[in-house]
Parts: sequence; C-alpha cells; structure tokens
Amino acid sequence: MDENLAFFHRALEGLQAEIEQAVAARMEAERQVQACDRQLERLRAEYQGIESYVQRHEPRDQQETNGGPVVEPTVDARADGWDTNRVEAVARMLSESSEPLSPGTIVEALSRVGRRDTMKDVAAALSHLKKRGRATNVARGMWVHAEGKNEPVEGQQDVWLLSPDDTEEDDTSFVTTN
Repeated sequence: MDENLAFFHRALEGLQAEIEQAVAARMEAERQVQACDRQLERLRAEYQGIESYVQRHEPRDQQETNGGPVVEPTVDARADGWDTNRVEAVARMLSESSEPLSPGTIVEALSRVGRRDTMKDVAAALSHLKKRGRATNVARGMWVHAEGKNEPVEGQQDVWLLSPDDTEEDDTSFVTTN
C-alpha cells in the first residue's frame, strides 16, 4: 500500500471513530431531552394542581372575579338550607342568580356558603338538572334555572344521591319514590 494512502486510511478510521462518538453523544442528549420533557410535564401538572387548590381555598377578597357574575348568597349554610343535596344546591344557586352562571362561578359561590363541591360535582349536578328540565345551557358553559320546571311530578319526590366520584355518565343513583 502506498504510504500516502495509508495516511488517508488512518484519517478515515479516526474520523469514523469520532462520528460514532458524536452519534452516541447525540443519542444521550436526546434521551436527556426526553427525560427533561417528562419532568416538565410532571412539574406543570403539579403546578396546576396546587394552583387550583390555592384558588379554591384562598379567601374570596383575594381572588379576581374574572368579570363574571357574582352571586352573593348568605353565609350560614345550615340555617339557610345550603346543606341540602348537591343537585338542589346547584338548582337554588341558578334560581337565585339574575344572570347565567358558569360551573366555575357556581363552585365558587357554593364554597362561600360552606359547601365543598368540585367542578366535577357541579358538572354532574348540572347534567342531572338539564335531563330533568330544571336547568338550561344558554351559551357555552353558561347555565340558567329553567323557570317553573322545578316541581316534581305530583305524588313523587326526586332524590339524587351523588358521591364525589359520580360522573355525568353515571345516572344510576337517581331514585324516584312515592
């Protein structure tokens, strides 16, 4: 082999080794980027959870109203009947408001009267009220009480038992009694 070509062969072997090292370094860097992306996703989810908790438990005067309608019911839940079942509390909130309410506004207002209903709870109650003709969705995410449709059929009493794990699809806990 020619001495000049041997030099180029050694150069090619060295460059090939450097290319393999660079590819391995790039693969490690991509693995680290993926790990960082997963960590960011976990941190963002944790941030949202804590932020949501703070918003639900922060005193009302420290929260922004976001320009939505504000319902100002009385504060004594037991004396004023707010300790009723969830569906009736949501129906009452809608009937006492002069403007359409969002589920978030209902959750906030219910918390001000001593209730601890979640967004999921209120959504399930609204769905139940809509099925029974007692609430109407007038715009995306905005609800009103369906006037005059809140009396049960004569001789029957509606009972709605919701647990915190109930969803809109689970309508098996509605019982009609005579």
